[in-house]
Amino acid sequence: MGTFCAPTLPTETVIAENRLVVEAATSLGVTPASCIVIGDSWRDMQLARALGVPGLHVQTGPEKTHDGGEKTFPDVLSAVDYLIETIV
Repeated sequence: MGTFCAPTLPTETVIAENRLVVEAATSLGVTPASCIVIGDSWRDMQLARALGVPGLHVQTGPEKTHDGGEKTFPDVLSAVDYLIETIV
């Protein structure tokens, strides 16, 4: 498991090229299709849709509500707890 962020690149670039997920998947030795995107913006959820993977929205950023995520959580810890409960 790993956590990957892209603070040095413009969000549009990361999402347009799916670069963040591709780099994360490569680093972990998995395919991008086996990833889950946890994000706090509609752009993050666009990335998940573009890759065809689950997108979990967390309300930690300025976008507290939107229609893009499969589920919405108050914070990242809640989203991770959900994943652990779902997977195990």
